[in-house]
Amino acid sequence: MQKRLICLSLATMMAAPAVLHADVTAEEKESILQFVHDRIDVKTELIDDEVLSKFSSTRFFEVKLIEKRPGGAVSTETLMLLKEGDEFKRLEPMGSTKPCKQLMNVFEKKMIIQGEEDAKLVEAALDLLYPMGRFDKKHQKIYKEGDKWTFIRGDIFDNLQGFQFTVDDQGVVTAINYTTGIKKE
Repeated sequence: MQKRLICLSLATMMAAPAVLHADVTAEEKESILQFVHDRIDVKTELIDDEVLSKFSSTRFFEVKLIEKRPGGAVSTETLMLLKEGDEFKRLEPMGSTKPCKQLMNVFEKKMIIQGEEDAKLVEAALDLLYPMGRFDKKHQKIYKEGDKWTFIRGDIFDNLQGFQFTVDDQGVVTAINYTTGIKKE
């Protein structure tokens, strides 16, 4: 059922331009859906970890869309999903400087970072939701400056990028941002 829903979504997106043309028949649309269904496998895994449960009661899922290509080649795209009520939503991707409102809402339990040990727990949660590539791991670092804890997740051009958690005097997280403008030392 889940595979069929995802394939239907993909087929709908692929066929969207064709929907504007009246010459696409219902049979052709069904054939397109079958074509996509036959070539894409979906693997879903619940990300069930004690670390995440410290910050959130939300259920998180890793969904791999595996496209089988001619000649035996495969292409894989990984989606991180979260479940809110009966709805699934894609975990907002990082890569540009912006506030992380969704992440702040998902971490609904009082999040406190008072020291290195707390910061390592937050980093472990980030590693589950936003896995780092092998090239980015060489930049991985945590530090505190003023009221911000910074979690370096990689580099981008001449800068580093990562999450910044703003905390109050008691260490309670009041904001989460992602930034691509962290200067390299």
